[in-house]
Amino acid sequence: MKSSRARATLCMILSSCIILAWLPAPAQPADDDAEFFYYYGDEKVPLALSRERLGVLFEPGLCLTRKEEIVASDPVLDALEPLSLNLWGLEMIPLVPGLSKEDVLAAEARLWACWGVEYASIVVRGKGDELVPSDEFTARFQAGVTEEEVRAMNALHGVEISRKRDSSFRTLYDLRVLDPRTTRGLEMANRYHEDPRVTWAAPEWLTPTVRALGLSDDLYAFLDSEVLTLYLTILDRRPSLAEAGGWVEVYWDQVADLRVALRVIMAETARTFFLSDEYGARSLTNEQFITDCYQALLERDPTHKELFAWLAGAWERAEVVAAFVESEEFAQRVPAWDIALPGDAARNFVTTMYVGFLDRLADRAGLECAALLLDQGYRQGGIEGVRAQAKQTAREVIASEEFLSKQPTTADRVVGFYRAFLGRFPNDAEKAWWPGELDAGRETTDSLIDRFADSEEFTARLTRFFGTGYRC
Repeated sequence: MKSSRARATLCMILSSCIILAWLPAPAQPADDDAEFFYYYGDEKVPLALSRERLGVLFEPGLCLTRKEEIVASDPVLDALEPLSLNLWGLEMIPLVPGLSKEDVLAAEARLWACWGVEYASIVVRGKGDELVPSDEFTARFQAGVTEEEVRAMNALHGVEISRKRDSSFRTLYDLRVLDPRTTRGLEMANRYHEDPRVTWAAPEWLTPTVRALGLSDDLYAFLDSEVLTLYLTILDRRPSLAEAGGWVEVYWDQVADLRVALRVIMAETARTFFLSDEYGARSLTNEQFITDCYQALLERDPTHKELFAWLAGAWERAEVVAAFVESEEFAQRVPAWDIALPGDAARNFVTTMYVGFLDRLADRAGLECAALLLDQGYRQGGIEGVRAQAKQTAREVIASEEFLSKQPTTADRVVGFYRAFLGRFPNDAEKAWWPGELDAGRETTDSLIDRFADSEEFTARLTRFFGTGYRC
């Protein structure tokens, strides 16, 4: 089985986008559940075996009658819940009350033996929602461990390579248990994690939470894969279940509910990962950083020519990430979803101004307020009405408590103007010129707002967002 895997100052100073811990409270493992656990970093996370449900994947195309026969023929299986709960077709079958651990494990074994069942599994609870272990797990081996050694270890444990994620600095393996009826992917991940040749190993889960977000299966698979790639490539670890689910929920809230373009949110999410304290603490070289950008954002390694060109230049990492996410190659990674989920023009524009000035995604109230004001500006004066509102918004955010709390230098203000108004970082000449003009008193913050908002470059940008065909 192969798993697929956000006119008033108030508008700009409301609370930042928060990753919610949306999973329910942990269940307490019973005394006889000690065998159920998984590793998250150095932490051994205990799991509680559910006595209420089992997870099952029926063979594709299996008729409802046969599914009902399977459930009815078992003494501890209750009624069949007709709705499959995620893109893998996972179904959760209720169990009769009062079962022991042995009863649950026996029912799992009987399901495996039924014609029409492709995969059967226990259900566990850890630090959050119900989890269904799959037959796959991911492992990173210690430096120097060859692929031949990995294959030999796999042969010993009845495991095969599902996918190899190779790069210049790390190699990750997605592994699959050949006979999950005898050894679960969860158990095998723990064995590998405890092996001295392995840096870490983490189980893959079939989680029954997709429908709660209202995502289509294909889009969920894309977002889930995107989040996993960011964690594995940038932070060199798998996300916790709360982290993975939280980021997918943020994507969906911003794209579907707040109507911001998927590409805009993908770009900002990647920037957040690269500029995080966790990534900074890894103390990677510039070569490693550039390679990570290619792998995480373009899903490929850099050529020698590309790597040499980057290393020969002078840049800040935030500028590099911006260059990658604004590239045509990055845009081509999500063409279908970007067309299907283009977002609202005013909301896309507001989001880029939030990122430029406040270095974060817009919260719901701030986004809706600012977008409404831009729409009003457009109705009153077209592009020029939007320009006037953008100037007013910039003056208010520059004076806001949130912006001032960052204690921005003159150079920081200039970078903010470029990012918010022009959607890019200043080049070396621009970075040198404008702070000097401000420091010498030949320009003021107020006059710079007018210069940027009246520039040809900003006009072209406004036309791109609010040009022909815009409706408010």
